[in-house]
Amino acid sequence: MSDLITFSVRLPSPIKDWVDNRARENGRSVNSEINQLLKTAMKAEQPKAA
Repeated sequence: MSDLITFSVRLPSPIKDWVDNRARENGRSVNSEINQLLKTAMKAEQPKAA
């Protein structure tokens, strides 16, 4: 993908540990897990069709 960007983010240790655990449980990298969490959050915010 050519539309990828790289940036750093600061997370409190408990959140980082939570993401690490979820990634391991789901067989994903931390990057993939964060992407999945963000996609899920974005989908949840989209207006529902009536």
